[in-house]
Amino acid sequence: MLEGNFRDVSLPGLLQFLATEINKSYRVKVTSNNHAGEIFVCKGAVTASSYGLLEGEDALCEFLSWKDGSFGVEL
Repeated sequence: MLEGNFRDVSLPGLLQFLATEINKSYRVKVTSNNHAGEIFVCKGAVTASSYGLLEGEDALCEFLSWKDGSFGVEL
């Protein structure tokens, strides 16, 4: 498992890195304060994301607006 925070690694940078692994799939758990969600990267592409009632691009846009938080990446 890979873990970190958005101060050291930006979420766009992390997703770009994971997209280079075209033969693997990942679940990225993101948290900020008491908020949490997930992003799924499959074979080099973001395929799904969820945050509360938000899904897809809406959830991803919410995560990209977070300035502080942490992440955990699982295969």
